[in-house]
Amino acid sequence: MPVSVATESPAWRNQFAQPTTETLLSEVDPERVKFVETLREGLLALDNAQESLGWHGIPWRWSLRYSIKKADRAFIVPAPEAPALAMPIRAAEIDAINLRSLSRPVREGVVNAAYVDGVLWAEWELTAQTQVADLLTFLGKLLAVGK
Repeated sequence: MPVSVATESPAWRNQFAQPTTETLLSEVDPERVKFVETLREGLLALDNAQESLGWHGIPWRWSLRYSIKKADRAFIVPAPEAPALAMPIRAAEIDAINLRSLSRPVREGVVNAAYVDGVLWAEWELTAQTQVADLLTFLGKLLAVGK
């Protein structure tokens, strides 16, 4: 009879035990955790930004929600192998922005976003510091439209 050895699942996957942000970040691929940290700093630097950790179901699981002026604007999904940023974008915001002014990876994330009840849900796997900078610039443009 084979002996089964229990392997510990990353905290990100365990719905029944709330991890700390530090624990989640410690499990992210060391090559990519710097992208998550840069993105967190950029999001928290925005006016009235608030960060909260919560269970957001599968596939996002434990993720960081960023609310600005009481509206959810971004979610960092600290998946250990492939951290990502997800953003809800209203159609009126997209109409006010010249998509050609966005970098190709950001634009493709918008174009390929799922459309649910008047909101585009765009998601980008975090792969480079320049991409993080482009995403923060894009969010800044979206926020400017809402003013």
